[in-house]
Amino acid sequence: MYPVGRWGQTLGKYVMSIRVVTGSGQVPGQGKAFGRAFIVALLGALLFLHWWPVPFRLDRRGMHDLAADVWVVRSVTGQ
Repeated sequence: MYPVGRWGQTLGKYVMSIRVVTGSGQVPGQGKAFGRAFIVALLGALLFLHWWPVPFRLDRRGMHDLAADVWVVRSVTGQ
């Protein structure tokens, strides 16, 4: 949660060149990162329900991304 809020990515996201950002392209901050993690924990306990919108949405955002109003995007090299 801290790395996503601070830098917009965890080590795994860094390796895969993806980031979590707000609508303006900024890192989400600790509040949004906590909200996103809370939704994953809450709905993840119910058979991974946080992922159900992904196949049905053009922007491929899960419920945790929708609730925190963030996007997961490809990183630009050097940022």
